[in-house]
Amino acid sequence: MRLLRVSLLIFSSLMLTSCGDKENWTLFVYPAGSSGHALITPGFTREMCKLAGQEAVQSHSYAPGRSAMIESGNSGQPTFECGRQCRVDEGRTISVCAETIDADD
Repeated sequence: MRLLRVSLLIFSSLMLTSCGDKENWTLFVYPAGSSGHALITPGFTREMCKLAGQEAVQSHSYAPGRSAMIESGNSGQPTFECGRQCRVDEGRTISVCAETIDADD
């Protein structure tokens, strides 16, 4: 829980310092599936965010022992989503984005 709060604090500060209208996409990578924690990285264009998400999923998919963890149910399949103009919702630990895309878009 503490790691999540620290990640959200870092994410919030990075979002405030990001510049450029085109680089307002944030990458959310879920190494253990969509119900797990997210690795959050802001500052992408739309296409670069999607490319980075695909690369991250490939990296996590082939991590040592990952397929055994997925097969045993100890982990979900890695996934990602990208969000445009995201902010942390007041009083919560979730991000709200103006637009999102994922691996299927």
